[in-house]
Amino acid sequence: MRFVAEDAQPKYRLLVLSRNLTHDNTWDIVVRLDSESVADERLEVNDPLVALLRWLPEHVHHISAGRASRVQSLAEEIAHVSWERPEDVESVSFHVVGVPGHDALSLHAGRHLVISPFVEDDGLARATRGHQKVPTLISRQETLDALSDDALDGVDAYTLAADVDLPTTDETGEDEPDVPLLHGLHAKVYVLEPTDKWTKARVLLGSSNATTPGLTGNIEFLVDVFGRRDRLGIDRILPPDAESRNGLRPLIEPYVRQPPLDREDERTRRRLQGTLRSIAAIEHLVEIVDDTTSADGHTYRATISTSVDYPSTKASVSVALLTRRASTADVDRRPHLVVHHLPPADISPCVIVTASEDDVTESTIVLSRLIGAPEGRLDAVIARQIDDPEKFMRLLMLMLSLGNPSELAALPAAHRGSDNGGGSLDITTSGVLELVLRGLSTGGAGIDDLDHLITKVLDDDVLPAGFREFWSQVSQARRLLEDTR
Repeated sequence: MRFVAEDAQPKYRLLVLSRNLTHDNTWDIVVRLDSESVADERLEVNDPLVALLRWLPEHVHHISAGRASRVQSLAEEIAHVSWERPEDVESVSFHVVGVPGHDALSLHAGRHLVISPFVEDDGLARATRGHQKVPTLISRQETLDALSDDALDGVDAYTLAADVDLPTTDETGEDEPDVPLLHGLHAKVYVLEPTDKWTKARVLLGSSNATTPGLTGNIEFLVDVFGRRDRLGIDRILPPDAESRNGLRPLIEPYVRQPPLDREDERTRRRLQGTLRSIAAIEHLVEIVDDTTSADGHTYRATISTSVDYPSTKASVSVALLTRRASTADVDRRPHLVVHHLPPADISPCVIVTASEDDVTESTIVLSRLIGAPEGRLDAVIARQIDDPEKFMRLLMLMLSLGNPSELAALPAAHRGSDNGGGSLDITTSGVLELVLRGLSTGGAGIDDLDHLITKVLDDDVLPAGFREFWSQVSQARRLLEDTR
């Protein structure tokens, strides 16, 4: 992220996450680095990050030339950024996997702590290469059960504790409010203690699982921090005392092997996931044309296709439009699915691809290139989602708060504290008046977008009582301001 202000040098923030962009409440990690300064010369430490940023625009679909150019410009700027070091960290470096010139991740050390939700025999051996002391592994129960006995021989293995999902409590014993329960492990961390620097430790955090693809072939990114072993080492993160309440000890318990799931099914599942990854790399097209005008309004026809064949596989593959999951087409070589009678709100660029073999099924969502979408499609989508006054008020406050992180962060609390149920507009307690006035004074796009929704898209029954009258005054003030600018 790049932050700019008048008469000031740009600021940069880098976020490196182990989590996916989903709503899963899993145990994950995130690293935040903020820029300290910008040097005149290129800094070698940023080369892996720059390589990833340069690689990405050339290997994704549906990116405009202008956006690709902005990403490339950002990569050039990032090459000169010096990053602030977190507490106890002596140096920070980066690793990118799978990009030409940055193909493999070396984790050679005398002692290892590996945290990974997905682990394979070969990947674990690669992740703990060079170990002189027993490696420690924290993973999921089903992952460890699927490993061979040989792979776990001489490994100190743990899973998340059975009660780790419970929320913390305060001194009164009452559950803290609004604390989401965290279920399952998704963090990827490698703690290494080198043999040649016995007082030092490295901690790598990012997206690489302890699998051969995750360490050698997939596109992955990690932050590598280096510092004193007594601050960043394995014993600090996982104290030797099993009864300790420090570090990760309260979160884990020793692994107890259970009868593994059908390993053939697991191999089939991974094979299907590989097939889906190959299919997702193919550009899909969703072409929209007029269908018919019915009693329910104007509808459209969508055709799903690609310009190249799907990869050869013995699995059965089908495609469906995300908004019409029941309408599917089996795919032999190239998909061809026609879906009729789509209202504008159901037109979507998202395609579900499903692969099945025996009794195992895997699916993924592919973002296609949408051709011929009618004007007003997104308005119809919004109108369907905003179907009561409470949802409208949340949308209004969100749109007027964009660009102001502190106000965005305060929205959930403000919403919980509101007791009007969305039925009427109380600008004194909701903060709406302040946000609207600020939007008017700055000429922000949020006011224009809201005006379009209120006057052209949304019905009166989804607006709070009295809101039309309030907004007419806002519109009048907006016109007066425009005349004076």
